[in-house]
Amino acid sequence: MKKLVIVLLSMLFAASGFAAVYPIKADSLWSNPTHWNTGSLPVASDEVIVNGGKTLTADTNATINILRLPNASNHSATFTMEDNITLQVTTAAYVGWTSYTNTTSVMNHSAGTLNAPALLNIGGSIGSTSTYNQSGSSVVNAATLYVLARSGATTTYNLSGGVLSGTTLDVGKASDSLTTGTTTFNQTGGTVSSATVQIAGRSKVSYIMSGGHMNVTDLIIGSGITPAFTDFKIGTDALSITVANDLTVGPRGEITFNLSTNGVTPIAVADLFDVTSGSAKILVDAALYTGGPTNIELITFGTMGTMEFDRQAIMNMPSGLTGSLIYTANSLVLEIVPDISTASVSNLTRMEGDIAAMDVSAADPEISTLQTTADLAGGTWQNAAYSTNSGGPFATGALPGPEMTVYVQATNPIAFFKIGNH
Repeated sequence: MKKLVIVLLSMLFAASGFAAVYPIKADSLWSNPTHWNTGSLPVASDEVIVNGGKTLTADTNATINILRLPNASNHSATFTMEDNITLQVTTAAYVGWTSYTNTTSVMNHSAGTLNAPALLNIGGSIGSTSTYNQSGSSVVNAATLYVLARSGATTTYNLSGGVLSGTTLDVGKASDSLTTGTTTFNQTGGTVSSATVQIAGRSKVSYIMSGGHMNVTDLIIGSGITPAFTDFKIGTDALSITVANDLTVGPRGEITFNLSTNGVTPIAVADLFDVTSGSAKILVDAALYTGGPTNIELITFGTMGTMEFDRQAIMNMPSGLTGSLIYTANSLVLEIVPDISTASVSNLTRMEGDIAAMDVSAADPEISTLQTTADLAGGTWQNAAYSTNSGGPFATGALPGPEMTVYVQATNPIAFFKIGNH
């Protein structure tokens, strides 16, 4: 009977074909059989594990079952793909592991293709640091990609080149109640192409897009189950952000637009733009803006939900300018206009009929267009027709000099003298 059991167990292990395969040198090449503990290259049913501070470089096409970097607490591991090869990881690839603490995991991917038809999981547990550096001509195809950090962990995805594609990109993984670490996705180049991108976590999660392209089906920022703010920051060199279906900004979702010298790349939403919670926030930082009065599209959309951003802030507007957010039928626009309160207006003088004269100081280049109310009393500021002589012709436009007397034609001359604080 004992002999029969032994035979059956032997048959079972042989049928599974499963083996844990480890690189044995500090700097191992995948293609060298002597660099593996088995003395042969891993096969499709194997689990490849990198521990002990070793670096494994994939330099040949391969198919395996599972990849783990590392597979024990207090270990570090580095994996490098820099050749034009394809690595297929059938069940799951782990850069960091949520069951192990104090680990350091690094994936450097500058060329070749990583296919993870089921799962690519990046992130570890307490005290762990997990980093994925994607650059060059690299390609990542992952049906589901989690970028997460459990309590006390730090996880970073740096995309500077290549293509990241898949069905779901989940930055933060809010559905995991333990993801209370620090999660950051830095996109300075490359392309993110995914059916769904969700940015939300149980603690602060940031997606910083300062370059590259994003082409997705649905974009979700913030989640109803997370108490922390989720920040999607659009930087000065982002090239395109295209959403084929819906953009949803949930509770505690936050969008920041960092203006360049002349504007920003808008989020182009083909269908629904929906703000689902009054706690959602939009910020505009104009610290680098050097342009003049204009309208800048921030979000364009096919249709809009019932709620607008209740929480909003426009910061660091240049001297002499002020900004406000305006919703149109198909866009959210930043309107930049001269700040009339900073202009110097003096010596208001009533001329005959509906003509008045004033001295205007526009020494600052930002104060280059005179504005008044439509009827000089209503309080809604519009461009006012003016002339440098009392006989006209009157027209709107930039003042021809920094210090001058101009004449304004008022539709309600009785109320004309109510201009700004003067």
